[in-house]
Amino acid sequence: ASVEPCIAGWYESGELPAVRELARELGSLGLLGMHLEGYGCAGTSAVEYGLACLELEATDSGLRSLVSVQGSLAMYAIHRFGSEEQKRQWLPRM
Repeated sequence: ASVEPCIAGWYESGELPAVRELARELGSLGLLGMHLEGYGCAGTSAVEYGLACLELEATDSGLRSLVSVQGSLAMYAIHRFGSEEQKRQWLPRM
């Protein structure tokens, strides 16, 4: 479903209802952690990741921020520094 028609209302109300569902949808599209390899991550190139972020940013910078923070801060730390057990446990679910 497109979120574009909802963005103005979210901005005006200062609320983002159903943010968890929105994050799940972004994840089901393969956008969360898409630049990481393995553990259910897409393993895209930096260019592909950048283009996806560019498209999200064109709709709303908050959506792009959600994707980049989840992938580059939360998931990357586990991918880079986590144990094998932590990677298997957390990355596919994130």
